[in-house]
Amino acid sequence: MRSTIAYALRSLAKAPGFTAIAFVTLTLGIGLNTSMFSLANALMLRPLLFPESWRLVRLYRSTPQSSRGGLAPADFLALKRAGTGFGAFAGYSSAIATVSEPGRPAETLSLLRVSADFLDVLDSGPCSAAASAPTRRPRAAIALSS
Repeated sequence: MRSTIAYALRSLAKAPGFTAIAFVTLTLGIGLNTSMFSLANALMLRPLLFPESWRLVRLYRSTPQSSRGGLAPADFLALKRAGTGFGAFAGYSSAIATVSEPGRPAETLSLLRVSADFLDVLDSGPCSAAASAPTRRPRAAIALSS
């Protein structure tokens, strides 16, 4: 076994170009594999931070133009009043806003407009996301209830 390892090391020392390319290829492959798994773990494998998150369902409206369109506010209210088999309904939509102060550059914010019962449906308080990630404190939070 020692002689095989010694022979491999001598062969690699005789071809430094091949050794460098093999080293870089292995380094990039291992690094990319690790980062892809970390991303998949964070997005798909780790459970959501809500109690009974397996019960959450997102409803889409299907049209000839798009199979995954959002619900109009009137459709949302009609479904909520209809008393379908769902335990509770909450709605949300995303938006982008620009905020500026005198003498400072404008900032673009990502907003999430939510219905009044959004946090009740998630069985979550307004500060649970901040409590679960204490190292990431947002500078500002805006929530618009409808």
